[in-house]
Amino acid sequence: MDRDQVEIEARAKTFWGDSREDVIKFIMMQGVNAAEATELAAGLFVERAQIIRSAGIKKVVIGIPLIALPIVLWFVFLATIHFVPVKLWALTLMAGIYGMYCLFKGLIMFFSPNSEPGDCSEK
Repeated sequence: MDRDQVEIEARAKTFWGDSREDVIKFIMMQGVNAAEATELAAGLFVERAQIIRSAGIKKVVIGIPLIALPIVLWFVFLATIHFVPVKLWALTLMAGIYGMYCLFKGLIMFFSPNSEPGDCSEK
């Protein structure tokens, strides 16, 4: 197998969530020496971390407005109609809870991208 094909397949293994050791073993089985295999795998895992971090930032950006939604609507309801429609506010509260999930998940993805298992193209 030529060097470009090895790199393409190693990138796929990395993005699918294979461990660093498995990727290095695969590269070495294709005839690349250990130093080059380790260097190539390190670069691929840096690329994977960047993808996961960018997905984490997107989750944070989605989560913050969703958290603010029930808080803002509480004050809007009180200022305009002087009471809070409970069922409508409960829906916004569910959106706020999902926003908290997105915020925390995004922060974990940003600060610890290597802890994310599985395929990074699904993020």
